[in-house]
Amino acid sequence: MSETAAERSSEEGIERTKGLEPFALAAGLLWNDRFLLLPLLIVLAMAGLADLALQSFGISNWTGVMVLDRVLQILVVTFIVLRWRKRLQVTQAAPLNGTRLAARIAIVSITSTVLLAVPFLGFAVNPGGASALLFLVCGVLGVVWCLRVYFYFAVVGILGSPVVAGLARAVLMSKGDGMAALRSLVVPCALTMLLTALLTMPSPDGRSVVWMTAASSAEGIFWILSTYSALGYALAMFNESEWRTAGLTPYRRERLSTIQMQGGATLARYLRPKFGLWMCLGAMCCMAANLARQVNEPPAASVVVKSVTVADYLIKVELEVEDREYKFRGFHPMAFSVKSKTGFAIANSMTAASLTADGTGFIGPINSKDGAQQRIFLTFSSGKTAAALRALDNVWLWYQFQPLVAISPQMLQPVAPEATV
Repeated sequence: MSETAAERSSEEGIERTKGLEPFALAAGLLWNDRFLLLPLLIVLAMAGLADLALQSFGISNWTGVMVLDRVLQILVVTFIVLRWRKRLQVTQAAPLNGTRLAARIAIVSITSTVLLAVPFLGFAVNPGGASALLFLVCGVLGVVWCLRVYFYFAVVGILGSPVVAGLARAVLMSKGDGMAALRSLVVPCALTMLLTALLTMPSPDGRSVVWMTAASSAEGIFWILSTYSALGYALAMFNESEWRTAGLTPYRRERLSTIQMQGGATLARYLRPKFGLWMCLGAMCCMAANLARQVNEPPAASVVVKSVTVADYLIKVELEVEDREYKFRGFHPMAFSVKSKTGFAIANSMTAASLTADGTGFIGPINSKDGAQQRIFLTFSSGKTAAALRALDNVWLWYQFQPLVAISPQMLQPVAPEATV
């Protein structure tokens, strides 16, 4: 078995040197499908539009949108590979069953999603403790699995392989060129990051639903580009024997050479990792600029300080907030702090942010359909006694990195004894 694998890897290496270049092939595939790219991008954006229509942070709606997003991704990938299977097969070859093909791709795709999602959810639910190491190991194993079977969809779609044989062939391809999956991902990831950062610039904190949806839809660029890039690699690595067995055109190298010439040298150069790294640098610069703007912008919501009470080493702030225009999108109660106007910390840390006066824990984004007035109750720990706090005349409520509202000494009222218990 090892000799067979070595022979096949050697044969793939020979084929790759006979004028077939993965990124030039991917460029040719993209050029031939150029009129389909926009419709495919619109299909992939439908999950984001559904999320926009629901306008809810509920777990059921979020789960439904995520499932719809994954289904659309599988359908688009299946459509692309079936289209090219049909264009490359000989007339008498038996066509593949699209539903069966989509099911085969979905099995591995969903498995990969679960392997990556479970460690992430585990860290979110329990970020500390002994289980953290287990989640980390599972996350690493999930990434390794995904990279090993990265070309599975192309093996199944172009060669028509069943699940087990397709997985074995995909792993063999990844071993034959250990950097193939990573190289094919550089430009799709970099371009997606760059477009997302650029579309986020008008509203870096996410308050604008239009720009939020546009930035979310840019994810479709990743799925389309990565599919064509991986397909280009797979077509270059398939050997003559399996190509003929799958019922594809007998003039494999000539047909693929024609396709890669149609893409042109310029488009092929833009798909190579070197160009992707430059795009990645530009994306990181845009993301840094967005972050700098976000943390220095005041909230879109109007904020009124209703009361401030102090006790030894404790500050409680009651706020009234309203946001009719943006409905609290991009507004984060945990971003408040108590400092002097020059930024000297008066409160050490926030210990609670709640919608009720006696609430504990921390609230996330406020879910409001009309942006009506809400009361928020913040609790901060402090290193100062009540007397020292009440003697201060330079107290400000900050939001992120900006002083927002001045708190006069007259507003600093003592906390009732039972409230400090």
